[in-house]
Amino acid sequence: MTASLPLMSNSDPILREKQIAFMEQKLLELSRKAGLSNVPKLYISRHERLANVNIFQHSISIGEQFLFLWQQGKFNEEDVEATLAHEIGH
Repeated sequence: MTASLPLMSNSDPILREKQIAFMEQKLLELSRKAGLSNVPKLYISRHERLANVNIFQHSISIGEQFLFLWQQGKFNEEDVEATLAHEIGH
C-alpha cells in the first residue's frame, strides 16, 4: 500500500497510478525471487529524491522526483525494476 501525497505540479495522476501499480507488482515478483517472507511496503515520498530502503520497517520509499523523471522518460521500466531490486538487496 502506498502513502497518498499531493502530485508534483507537472505530474500526470493516471500515469502515476500506473507507475505505482507497476512498482507494487515488481516488488511482489522481486521479493519472491529473493526469498523474502514479506513484501516490503511501498511509500511515495516528497523528501526522498530517488529511492531508499528502511529494513526495520520493511519498506521502500520512492521519491516523487524519481516518478517525475520516469514520466519524462529519463528512466524506463527496466531501470525502475533494477532500482527496486537494488533496494530489496539491502
